[in-house]
Amino acid sequence: MAIFKINNIFRSTRFERIESELTVFQIKLNSLKPDPKHSEITDKCVKYLKEAQDFLDDKNIDATWKCLHAAKSLMILTLKDFELETEGITIRNEASKLSGWRKNAVEDLIGKVDTSVDKLTKENIHKAALIRDEHYTNVAYKNTLFRNYLNRLSKILAAVMLGIIIYFLTGIEVCNTNCNAFIGVIIFGFFGGVVSASINIPSKKSESKIPEQMYTSELSLFRILVGGASAIFVYVVIQTPFGTKLIEGFTDDTELSNYLIFVISFVAGFSERLVLNAVSLVAKDKK
Repeated sequence: MAIFKINNIFRSTRFERIESELTVFQIKLNSLKPDPKHSEITDKCVKYLKEAQDFLDDKNIDATWKCLHAAKSLMILTLKDFELETEGITIRNEASKLSGWRKNAVEDLIGKVDTSVDKLTKENIHKAALIRDEHYTNVAYKNTLFRNYLNRLSKILAAVMLGIIIYFLTGIEVCNTNCNAFIGVIIFGFFGGVVSASINIPSKKSESKIPEQMYTSELSLFRILVGGASAIFVYVVIQTPFGTKLIEGFTDDTELSNYLIFVISFVAGFSERLVLNAVSLVAKDKK
């Protein structure tokens, strides 16, 4: 329930921000005196704003921002000379937040900070604004991907924790002894995978590309399933005669308790090193 409320707070804040931006720009556009020379541009801006409102009504915040940015950048083509210079200086200063090819492209179009350009043309400033807005759109989308990843991870962690609580509250008597231990192994393997994914949360830095960020997030979530599979494999290995070699350092007892098995399962889910050691033992035994 707490996670659901947090999601709603994030969504409500983003919704209110874009709604206010859209409203303010709509008022600004309506307050402008009609200029026959720019009627075609103004009509396009009105069309973009209508599409933005439709997307906002459908709760599509990302598409709303794109339409609003398109409308704002088009209005640059209607600016007067003194307004154009101010807009160019503003975008030039904002270019310091960009990186890579976008920053180079903006500087090529309108110059670097504290440098002068012979003539700031409407077309160049318009293109620079499009590049800047694309950057901000990508950053916002990356933040959404990162937030969705954290939400999914927190839900999986909550489900695994709930599974552990239920497992112990039931007195570990779901079925026979081996079956009970096997269920515990799977749960603690998932638990190790979730903790590993939580510690190694993929970066949301702006330099990372969107496909790379999506790939890293999906790979981290897949690691949780691998954690459960790894725990099962290690559990099977330690039931064999040479399995005791794998657990050297854990205990000197010849018979393992369920709790120690759960610890090993967690480690197997958390790190692939234990699984590699188990595979190595199996391979050596067969030689």
